[in-house]
Amino acid sequence: MEENTKRSVWVTFSLVVARIALIFGIIWCAAIMFGEGYVFVLFMISLFSFFIILPILIIDFAGFITSFFTKDSRRRMLMGLSGTGMGSLILSGVLLFNGRVDAETMEKNYLQHSSEMAQAIDYTLFCLENENGLNIEFEGRGRISIFNIYKDGAWHSSDGQIDSLAAEIGLGQDNLNKIQDLLYQASCHSIRIIKQEGTYDVATLLFREYIGSGYYYEIHNLDMSESEMESINSSDYTRIVFNPRVCFVYASPAFGELSFPGKQEYLERR
Repeated sequence: MEENTKRSVWVTFSLVVARIALIFGIIWCAAIMFGEGYVFVLFMISLFSFFIILPILIIDFAGFITSFFTKDSRRRMLMGLSGTGMGSLILSGVLLFNGRVDAETMEKNYLQHSSEMAQAIDYTLFCLENENGLNIEFEGRGRISIFNIYKDGAWHSSDGQIDSLAAEIGLGQDNLNKIQDLLYQASCHSIRIIKQEGTYDVATLLFREYIGSGYYYEIHNLDMSESEMESINSSDYTRIVFNPRVCFVYASPAFGELSFPGKQEYLERR
């Protein structure tokens, strides 16, 4: 009788843990789907809850194994919840790990999509008049997270009034949609550029964000000098020269790693 009571308590406890694991997994997967900003917030929370999530996963696994050896009427529920709870946590962990970025990932993407990046730059220039500029970042299809224009020698923030501010430099919604489509084809999420005398000096494209850090392509209109490239690779801890017109740029949060992760190893392997 006492053994059955203990088993019933364990089953009940395992069901509660399984529900918690499932909730954690769903929240993480949803955050990954909705964008990097959500992942960053959850990652910071997880720094404090790691010693809660890990025991939950272990206990959930134990509950799943227990479900095979119990005749309790809640057996199927325990098996299903434990299985899906573990699966969602593991899946979110895999998705989060696969979102990591390094210089080799950026190199591979650039080699695959350099022409699409050039198209995004050319079209944005086509839409702008001389001495005007655009800084736009998309988070998900159709969602603009950052929007600034450069006009009269200064940058101006949208403050939520994107359409009216875009109209000041002659951009309509169709233009913004086209820019997003071209960036999407290049596997990028933003572009920052100023048009000067029909061309540009430097265009910056966001490739990916990971745990609050941004990874950008800095694309120059003209070749950098040998001395400039050597200086960047030797003393600029946030940039890596890929070729005379392209740098990989790392922007970290104030509390994160300051230098481009794996920069020296990448330069030595290249």
